[in-house]
Amino acid sequence: MRLSFKYKFILSFVIFEILFISLIVFLNFSSLNNLSNSLVRTNIESSSKLFNELIKTPLIINDLATIDNAVESFTKIDYIAAVRIVNNSNIAISHIHDENPMYKDILDKNITNIEINEEIFQLKSFSIDINKKIIANVQILYELSDIYKVIKDNRNRTFFLMILEILFSTIIAYIIGYRLTKRLTTLTLSAEEIAKNKQVNIIKDENIIDEVSILTNTLFIMQDKIFQRNNELEELVKELKYSTIQLKKERDFQIALINNTSSAILVLNNKYEVYNVNDTVKKLTGYKKSELKGKLIWDIFKDDNLKSIIINQSINDYPKEYENTLISKNESNALYTWSNSFTFNEYEEVEYIISVGIDISAIKEVQKKLEKYINLVNENIIISRTNLDGIITDVSEAFCKISGFSKEELIGQSHVVMRHEDTPLEVHETLWKTITSGKIWKSEVKNKTKDGGFYWTDSTIYPDYDNNRNIIGYYAIRHDITNKKFIENLSITDPLTKLYNRRYFDDIFYKELNRAKRDKTIFCLLSLDVDYFKLYNDTYGHQEGDIVLQTISKILILNLKRPSDFSFRMGGEEFSAIFTMNNEKNIYEFAEYIRKSIEDTKIEHKKNSVSQFITVSIGVVFVDFNKNCEMNILKKDLYKYSDKLLYKAKDSGRNRVFIEEWIK
Repeated sequence: MRLSFKYKFILSFVIFEILFISLIVFLNFSSLNNLSNSLVRTNIESSSKLFNELIKTPLIINDLATIDNAVESFTKIDYIAAVRIVNNSNIAISHIHDENPMYKDILDKNITNIEINEEIFQLKSFSIDINKKIIANVQILYELSDIYKVIKDNRNRTFFLMILEILFSTIIAYIIGYRLTKRLTTLTLSAEEIAKNKQVNIIKDENIIDEVSILTNTLFIMQDKIFQRNNELEELVKELKYSTIQLKKERDFQIALINNTSSAILVLNNKYEVYNVNDTVKKLTGYKKSELKGKLIWDIFKDDNLKSIIINQSINDYPKEYENTLISKNESNALYTWSNSFTFNEYEEVEYIISVGIDISAIKEVQKKLEKYINLVNENIIISRTNLDGIITDVSEAFCKISGFSKEELIGQSHVVMRHEDTPLEVHETLWKTITSGKIWKSEVKNKTKDGGFYWTDSTIYPDYDNNRNIIGYYAIRHDITNKKFIENLSITDPLTKLYNRRYFDDIFYKELNRAKRDKTIFCLLSLDVDYFKLYNDTYGHQEGDIVLQTISKILILNLKRPSDFSFRMGGEEFSAIFTMNNEKNIYEFAEYIRKSIEDTKIEHKKNSVSQFITVSIGVVFVDFNKNCEMNILKKDLYKYSDKLLYKAKDSGRNRVFIEEWIK
């Protein structure tokens, strides 16, 4: 049952009063109880202490008469009903009032707290000792009836006052609520009369002191405003008549516009029959409006599926658009995309269907050509897409063809599955650093096929953005340059050792020198020569000599495989290498490791005066760009200096390494 505002107000007021008074009573009772307990405890402890002091002295001299006098006088203290002193054999030495049956029962049974005939007693016991030896036990019975009676009376009085306060608060709340509700009821009835467009006499309160007065004055103002609005509405009706005339002119203009648009527009009734068409439909079909009116829409389009499409659209608003061929009187066809909108009556039933069609014949032709071009790209251009984590999301057929992997095998994988071991990890690190910063990365990359082969591509990787210019992935376009790289390698590679030749040395020297200068590292140029190689060829033959050169090449390739490492055959038994290091000690250790690795192949060389095996002499010149990055160096000067160090190693006994820093 819903309560009126008056009773809600009274109920809320009373509940608040009950809670507030209950809190006060709770605090009062708690405080009173603590006070009473403290009073009782204080009286008991003080009297017990006094009795203990009075008793001790007589007991020392065993003066029983004195003990009796002490006990007799002690009963004059408030709240003490009976006293008993017993020795260790539980024989009474002295007592007062303990023969009273009511007191004796309490003392004999050692009952701590008891209530008899609405009287409350508390028993306290303690021992009397001399030199830590107990010689007697004292029992004191306190009567606390008066104290607890005061507490009980106080509680009853408090409860009575609380009930009285609640009744008084309820009466006050009722009076306030009644007056407030009466004023609000009057305002409500006045508002209902105003809503019926009736004039109501509202007395305006000039002395605004509360919300109801404010509401009364507001209602007074509202009534004036309503009658003012009525006058304005009459003026508005006049203007509306004029606007209707203008609207008719606008409607005529809209009809002319609809008839001259290139879109075909049909208006259907709720039975899906043609109700009206624009002039474009008449021109396209060759039919007059009278010939089309009343025909079912699917009969005009000669499409049995159209019936279910439009009916589903009107019920479920699905699909939003559909394609259909508009057939003319001379049976020529034009492909249109149609979209329908619906008007509804007051019962939410479809009243009219407005169907708008746009000729997409030309667009379809373009789409066919575009699909053809996409297929050509898919079959001939190596394309792949990845997400932000580098996981492949799509690849072209050309990508699958060159890699040997199927689309299903590639999607969900990273490009690591195609990384050739000849491609250093530094290349991929640079790639990710570039594209994640939003830049385009371009390079020639060697990749591995599914069957273990390889292919070269000229790769360009672009960040892929959404409409808000956020990177959502990456796409790569690659061109197969395997044949180009093969021909290129033939021109820069020594056919016997597969090392780079002198021509390639000349091509990249300054490129690597400038890279070291830019990175502020130590640029190293190594020259290596086989000791007594002519004697080896004369002794073992040129075929064995070629094997020695190939063996040395493999050691150089194995140890010089970073992107900044290059090894060359400069001619005959002379080799060279370009690399970078962090400090001078590492340069010597690296060159010495190559020298020792070649000797450890243990290729027999009887004519070698420094060893029974093939050995080499090595000279290394290095430039520390940490010290001076502005230094300008000529290739011929640096190569000549490394060659000088090589011959210094030969002149010093061969099979050794000489290194020196280039100082301008």
